[in-house]
Amino acid sequence: MVDKKDIVSQIEEYLSTKQIGDIITTAQFKKALSEIYRQSEGSYIPSDYCYNSYCRQSQWDKKHIFFFEKLDEKGVFKYLGRDYPYSGKVFDKNDNVRGYWVNGKYTERNNEGNMLNKQQNKTSQDRQTTQPLNQILYGPPGTGKTYNTVIKAMEIIALELIQRDDSGNVLNYDILKNKFDELKQQGQIEFVTFHQSYSYEEFVEGIKPEILKWNDEASELKYVGKDGVFKNICEHAKPVKVSSTKHPPIDFSNTKVFKMSLGNTLEKEEDI
Repeated sequence: MVDKKDIVSQIEEYLSTKQIGDIITTAQFKKALSEIYRQSEGSYIPSDYCYNSYCRQSQWDKKHIFFFEKLDEKGVFKYLGRDYPYSGKVFDKNDNVRGYWVNGKYTERNNEGNMLNKQQNKTSQDRQTTQPLNQILYGPPGTGKTYNTVIKAMEIIALELIQRDDSGNVLNYDILKNKFDELKQQGQIEFVTFHQSYSYEEFVEGIKPEILKWNDEASELKYVGKDGVFKNICEHAKPVKVSSTKHPPIDFSNTKVFKMSLGNTLEKEEDI
């Protein structure tokens, strides 16, 4: 007799006999469910219900249900339970990062590689208005300036990725650091260490010597113009479109202008 329950209900009933953290293989999962509910083993695909394995047939929103964390490509899974506050990357079948989970909230990449948070109502424009244009982190060596630079960058670029405890401490720094390094490779973030020998030519632009081959007497010394880090940042920002509202000119034809003076206008100028 075939059980008429839907597949998800069958899986949930089967998993109710398991403990959080149990390891389950694909073969065990399919065989057990097929024997209990008398359906084809092909009806039960554990990778369709993994937090960290993207399935294009799945509806990756609040309606979709997840149970497992995929541990390897050999079909080994860890049972985490439904609505688990999962944090980690989501990979597609080609091992490309498709998105991120942060404390049970999923953030997906679009085709351009940007992050789309499906559960975050705050817009990027709202986020920008809460961030000052310039921030200075100061203190002696070893007080966490570099550490907090990563967090500050993510607050501006990907606020939804940050997971904090009740005291405000960051819980998923490794994920933030990986994203920070990824954006550095893409040229969206530049990390510059200023030191005593750091010059204007390195930061803005200048002429630098260039030798095609070191320790080769036949190689000629040339001087070429090189853009610095700051100029490269400016060049990257050029294609960014900034919208502005053009206001109509102010009409002063019917405006009355009054002059106010402080002091006694009948006395000397220094008393006015």
